[in-house]
Amino acid sequence: MQSQEQRRSAPFVHKTLALLLLSGGPFALSGCYDRQELEQQAFVTTLGLDKAPDGQLDCTFRIAVPVNPASGSSKEDSKKNGPITIHARSVSEAMLMANTSLERTVTFSHLAGIIFGQKLAESGVVDALRPLVRFREFRQTVSVSVSKGTARDVIANFHPVLEQSAGRINDSIAIVGKRTGLFPVAYLHDLTSTLETPHEGLCTPLYAMNHYAKATDGAASDTTSEDSSSSGTPSSEGQSDKSSGRSEQSGKKQDVTRRGAGEIVRSGGNPVDFAGAAVFRGDRMVDALNTRQALLFSLLHGGLQNGKFDFDDPFKPAADLGVALHSERMPTILVNLTHPVRIRIRLPLDADIINVESGYNFATPSAQLRLEKSMEKQLNAEETALLERLLVRDRSDCVPVSRYIRPKFATYPSFAAYPWEKQMQHAIIDVQSEIHVRRFGTQVEPLQSLNGQ
Repeated sequence: MQSQEQRRSAPFVHKTLALLLLSGGPFALSGCYDRQELEQQAFVTTLGLDKAPDGQLDCTFRIAVPVNPASGSSKEDSKKNGPITIHARSVSEAMLMANTSLERTVTFSHLAGIIFGQKLAESGVVDALRPLVRFREFRQTVSVSVSKGTARDVIANFHPVLEQSAGRINDSIAIVGKRTGLFPVAYLHDLTSTLETPHEGLCTPLYAMNHYAKATDGAASDTTSEDSSSSGTPSSEGQSDKSSGRSEQSGKKQDVTRRGAGEIVRSGGNPVDFAGAAVFRGDRMVDALNTRQALLFSLLHGGLQNGKFDFDDPFKPAADLGVALHSERMPTILVNLTHPVRIRIRLPLDADIINVESGYNFATPSAQLRLEKSMEKQLNAEETALLERLLVRDRSDCVPVSRYIRPKFATYPSFAAYPWEKQMQHAIIDVQSEIHVRRFGTQVEPLQSLNGQ
């Protein structure tokens, strides 16, 4: 028989053993049999998808090339390793076959951007999206965009000017879009949720090769010459389209904001433009907006905090008036489900005067009031024309206005069954902006020359 001391010490021994098992067990169970060192992985930072013949896909991968800052590696060294394009049946098959030409295992955990080629975007992207949504390495915060032409050309010729980190390029571009409104910002989550939500559309950034910048690497002065600008000026859809809302007058300088990606006359810089927007109806691209229309869309969407616009001077229409518009609050959108549907939008905006080309003094109350009414009239016409273009011609509610009719339905199925796409074809649109000039810059009165000519 056990002694009394042994019986007393038994519970203590059992508790000690249990504590050791609980504390040491996790260390024994965890293992590194499937670990991958950083030096064993090839991180894809940008994925391009293009439509290929016979229902195939051309998948282009931009691989992040590790660079040691202390080694003195130059930018030219990283350019030697260009993007890789795999011709495959699906994205998942291309992901697998990419390992046949790389010395490291391909991983998408650091993917920052997905670019759809124009032909693929116009034919539909839902089939290409399915593996992107299901595979765990594709994060929903990956930015999505569309390229004029092929995504392969855009990725191959994309050479950033300042940002050297491949993982931060897309994030830096997104910040520029949010601050300037020259192009929208869209993520994989936005695209998938739009496809699964009734009546909604989407606008994504638009990329394009700038042939002016690419052709003038060694002759930058030729870009702005009269010969090149007269013979090579692109015919932007936004310039000739009446939906821009602002007609070109004789003697008035050409408005460069009415050009889209690939049409901006410049020299130097990144050979790729990111400007304007691609309009989606469902999973198909149906239209392209220029930079001016992208700015107007940002005001309607409510994502623009500080946008710079040029208006016609009310006292001298041939002169430009530069204004920085600030959103006081989110736009107010009211929808009456009558026959026809009535859409009323109110845009409360603050304005800072940044350029008065005519030299007129708008500091007086009467001149300021006339200026505000003139800008409101021009902005109302442009916003109304843009909404009519999106809702009526493109049949894409990418603002989206349909969100403001959801409270009018008792159930989700009744909202989904409502023929919104048919009703908005005949909608009466009324956009009223309320512009208040708050500041005149650092100089209230315009600059005047006192020297006689």
